[in-house]
Amino acid sequence: MARVHAAAVPLVHASDLRALLDFYCGTLGLRLEQEIPGALAVLSLGRARLQIWQREGLKPRHCHIALTAARGGIFRLHACLATRARCAVEEQGPVLRSWGIWEFTVRDPQGNRVFFSEPACDFALEPRGASDRKDQPRPH
Repeated sequence: MARVHAAAVPLVHASDLRALLDFYCGTLGLRLEQEIPGALAVLSLGRARLQIWQREGLKPRHCHIALTAARGGIFRLHACLATRARCAVEEQGPVLRSWGIWEFTVRDPQGNRVFFSEPACDFALEPRGASDRKDQPRPH
């Protein structure tokens, strides 16, 4: 049987879908990919996607969008979004978290928080002793 690999699409809630579309597309510059008026929309930012579901009585959500572009993209994205909507971007710049990612947050007008992140490095740490392989010279 073939394996299917699919990435989950982050989701935020809306009490007024049109208002959030105005914010995410008009203010922040995301692209509208699909819309079912009054029900849901799918937006894109490069290869990343974001869903907005409209339903009464749903609480605001927190979701995460991981950037996979060239290193440093999070700084360019932060600068762009902060220029477009300074009041929506919570941090002055991306913050380096202790678990090894750069991160910043956008809060939309309906209280949802979208966390944008990027790995701080693009290499895996070698397991302890990996440098002791026979094909590598040992320091004297």
